[in-house]
Amino acid sequence: MKLANYNSIFLIISMIPKVVQSDCQGNEVFGPGIIKERQKWSSNYCCDSGSETNCVFPDESTNTVSYATAVTFGLEFYDAVKMGLSGSITETKSFTRRFNFDVKPGRCKYVDLIVEKEKVEYTGRCCLIYQSFWCDEVVIDLIYTKNLATFEMMEIFQNNTRALKTGIKVNKGAVSAIKVYNGTVTAI
Repeated sequence: MKLANYNSIFLIISMIPKVVQSDCQGNEVFGPGIIKERQKWSSNYCCDSGSETNCVFPDESTNTVSYATAVTFGLEFYDAVKMGLSGSITETKSFTRRFNFDVKPGRCKYVDLIVEKEKVEYTGRCCLIYQSFWCDEVVIDLIYTKNLATFEMMEIFQNNTRALKTGIKVNKGAVSAIKVYNGTVTAI
């Protein structure tokens, strides 16, 4: 009979979780600066050199480009504190826009997107219960994309008298990030 009692006690003790996370808190500390990232955002829209008039491509859509927050160190701590962080840091940013392309004969136009990413370091502490109360200092490094980006419409010669990489900037402006959730698009 004594053996059965010991087995019951052992079973109960083994069912109690050994480690219980009780709290994580963080403090925001911004990193050394901004990273700018440029990428081609649209197709080339070209007008044949034999055309007598400009070619017009009305209401053309860019590619939709999305950027999620990248956690480079401390993913467990990030998961514990991200609900308390600003949505501007944790939300995935998407960028898309429609343009009218008016292209001269013998030339092409396309649009580049330039986003700014910020490196951020969060420090804090997570406290655990493991046979006693224990706290540990933690750090996360993350990179998030800002809500506002820049577009540049570039013009190049179709016959490659200039290299494709050295286009002429013909238009520039700002574009805001959007959030797509269950098919609904909202501005961030």
